Amino acid sequence: SLLFKQNYVCIGISAHTDRGQISASFPTEYAKDVEKFADGRTVDIYLTDYKVKGQLQPPELHAIVAGRDSLFINETGFYGGADGKHEYTPVTLNGKVTAINRTEAGKILGLIIDNHTFVEIDANTARQLGNVLRRGKLLEVTGDQRVKKDGEIYSKDYKIVMPGQIKIDGKVFLINTRP
Repeated sequence: SLLFKQNYVCIGISAHTDRGQISASFPTEYAKDVEKFADGRTVDIYLTDYKVKGQLQPPELHAIVAGRDSLFINETGFYGGADGKHEYTPVTLNGKVTAINRTEAGKILGLIIDNHTFVEIDANTARQLGNVLRRGKLLEVTGDQRVKKDGEIYSKDYKIVMPGQIKIDGKVFLINTRP
């Protein structure tokens, strides 16, 4: 099965093996190729065995082999960052918070606006806005909308927005979610 990041973008694969369940990450633009190649086939998976304790991303996938067919991931060094660099376009949207994505511990990961836009929320912003963010709340978001790369798969058909500013109840909150 495919693995998806908190923003619904495919970043890896999970496979049932003789040794148990394994997971491997790959750059997002390989998602359609991996899904098509591995669909219903018994495959050999080649990945790094380098692991970092507590790291959310699984080790890197480098190849999938099925019989005489091979799919190579022609990139290395993406460990922990399979979501990679993206192009963005400026966007301003007004809408209602229809859902709030949270971790198992209850921390905010993102907002779903009008059931079609995912707004990424970092830990600092979650702490700052946690008391005012609720389902049904009207807000205005100004930021950058992610351009979907060729070959990417999203588990939901959402626009993905990195906010620069969120306006709630007339108050403007400036946000810096990109490193």
